[in-house]
Amino acid sequence: MGIATLLVTVISAQFLKKDPAALGLAPDGIKPKDASIQATAVKGLTFHEAIRTHQFWLAFFVLFCYGFGLLAINVHIVPDAIHLGISGPIAAGVLATIGGVQIIGRIGLGAAADRVGNKLIVLIGFIATAAALFWIISINSVWAFFFFAVLVGLFQGGIASSQSPLVAHLFGLKSHGAIFGLCGFGFTFGSALGPYITGYIFDITGSYHNAFLIAIAVSIIGVILILLVKAVKPPSIKTLSIQKWFRIEYIT
Repeated sequence: MGIATLLVTVISAQFLKKDPAALGLAPDGIKPKDASIQATAVKGLTFHEAIRTHQFWLAFFVLFCYGFGLLAINVHIVPDAIHLGISGPIAAGVLATIGGVQIIGRIGLGAAADRVGNKLIVLIGFIATAAALFWIISINSVWAFFFFAVLVGLFQGGIASSQSPLVAHLFGLKSHGAIFGLCGFGFTFGSALGPYITGYIFDITGSYHNAFLIAIAVSIIGVILILLVKAVKPPSIKTLSIQKWFRIEYIT
């Protein structure tokens, strides 16, 4: 599987193009000769500018909360179902349902995010995750687990497709790869910590009730953080606006 993934990924990557200008194409209304100039005029913050803003660290911990909840659920939902008396094959089906519905969430809510904004999709995703976790610690039955799987899979898929566009909206595309890479470490850190803490609490209490309550709390923190994030303008743009303001004030 590893060899197949390596070959397919590397070969497919050779056919990717950076932008339409690389193929001699331009948006409607723009002359082809101007397309290459516009393609190089990428706006946004540099990596060093971005990490000096508090908005970056808000985004970092938004992805941390997402990773914490996502992996805590994916790793422990099957053991939780089995612990409550559900058979192994059915419990595995719950996890498979989460994965399958995530495909719908990634595509459907990804398309919705293009219209209503990625921030709103992430916000709704955290709320839905918290609600689903509260549901599953309150009602323990097979149908409840599958309803939980559909709800979590749909909105977690929506958050997954919104991560990169959200970071691009906040900081621009100038250094998007590096900025998103470090923000993605927040997701990785949360993904490592979530299953560990959830499993540890189960080990000492014999129940996932308190463990999932912590995951609910983390999702609520995610709601608060995503409400606080907003796009950051490059320092040069901010400076120009201040100079213009002073100039208008002086003339008046």
